[in-house]
Amino acid sequence: MKNLQELFTLVVPVRERHFNLPSIIGYYKNQPYRKIIYDASTKRYDGDLADFEYHHSGPEFQHQSYLKAYKMVRTPFLINCPDDDIMTHDSIEKCVNFLHENEQYAACDGEVVEWDPYTNKTNSERKPEVCKSRIVHDWDLDNVLQRVNFGVVESSRSCCHSFLRTEDAIEIMENFMQNKQICPISFLDRVYTFATLCKGPVKTLPIVQHIRTSNSRPNSDRNMNYEDIAKEDWDGYGLKAHIAMEDNLDDHHVSCFSHFLQKETKMSQQEALDWTIQLYKKHFRIRRENGGGGYFGEKIDTNHIQMPCKQEKFANIVREATKCMRIGDK
Repeated sequence: MKNLQELFTLVVPVRERHFNLPSIIGYYKNQPYRKIIYDASTKRYDGDLADFEYHHSGPEFQHQSYLKAYKMVRTPFLINCPDDDIMTHDSIEKCVNFLHENEQYAACDGEVVEWDPYTNKTNSERKPEVCKSRIVHDWDLDNVLQRVNFGVVESSRSCCHSFLRTEDAIEIMENFMQNKQICPISFLDRVYTFATLCKGPVKTLPIVQHIRTSNSRPNSDRNMNYEDIAKEDWDGYGLKAHIAMEDNLDDHHVSCFSHFLQKETKMSQQEALDWTIQLYKKHFRIRRENGGGGYFGEKIDTNHIQMPCKQEKFANIVREATKCMRIGDK
């Protein structure tokens, strides 16, 4: 594999949560790849940045921040790392290596572990059957429609914080900024994931990739909980949490991203649009009927798979990351 410096960039967007940055900087400093903090906070960060690049834009729409940060990347692969989460060192090496060696794949990820800063306890994914199904799934047997159906309906999981090819991440975020109607937050994960799946398979490796600060804890500090940010209007752009994607599965909205499918198939524009609308109607219907997400595909044997965070060989990886995450704990 080439040197990580030539292949990979860590992108850390931050908005009004500078208290998380010591954890990020402490964990990643001196790592052999480019690291960018893109700060849309009102004030500049005045702490130690170690070997991170720092760009302060001032307040702006979240999707615009993502796009501008991605366009600063000069390596073929990147990941969007939330300022309160950790992408493990082990996963960076293994996922980047996988994408480098498997050009047909659009993205790569691993297990997402939830960490509660108040108890310092970690738990496996809320829906471990989804992770297991993706680990055993043979993406190479799927055509584009089968692949997208698997990743959206049968085993739905966001690609927003997976390792992606930089050119794809930029194209996907440019598409959001060209279509205001799909910029509400309810569209972000689903459209980003749909577009990624259209571009290629998404490999899930049996590793601990993403240690995520639990949003179910009391006093969760997600930006969506900041009323001034949640209600911002940037010339029609905004997170607009009151707008649900499920209520807007019409030509006006879905045509803004169904073209990703049309490009990868022999479908006409109308065929791709109709298929995508029906895909998401099924996605939302199944989730309503089952009380949320989960694995809804054909029965498969995953009993032989132990979640990575339960395996001793990953214990030190998790401990190292969560120890660093506590540096910035409020």
